[in-house]
Amino acid sequence: MKKLTGGSKELDVISIFGMAGLGKTTLARKVYNNTSIINHFDVKAWCTASQTYNMRTLLVDILEQATNKEWKIKEDFDIADKLQKTLKGRRYLIVLDDIWKVEAWEDLGLCFPKGEYGSRVMVTTRIEEVAKHLQHHSDPYSLRFLTLEES
Repeated sequence: MKKLTGGSKELDVISIFGMAGLGKTTLARKVYNNTSIINHFDVKAWCTASQTYNMRTLLVDILEQATNKEWKIKEDFDIADKLQKTLKGRRYLIVLDDIWKVEAWEDLGLCFPKGEYGSRVMVTTRIEEVAKHLQHHSDPYSLRFLTLEES
């Protein structure tokens, strides 16, 4: 949680990676719903990308969560523009769950404004290379199986 609320004031991407079933999504959800996280960020949104993602659907989902209203925007560019304007100047936390491809981040990441507000994007992925590609200020966090002593 310190990676989300502390550290650089610049936009940072925190990646959690590991095999299926290790609890990446569960960990991210627990952090996302934590009271101190809720109070720290002005805007929060959670979306699941999966193997075959639809950029338009993800952008609309994030925009609707960020504004608490339904949007009927025709053009993808207009959705991305509206999302960027909605997030600009605010401290936001966006969770992108189950990212499989670097291209998904390259499409979506352009919509998240940079700035000195302490905004964060948290990504879960099974693929280490995706996690490493997204690295900004924070190293990717690798989940692993518990040892017998830890369990």
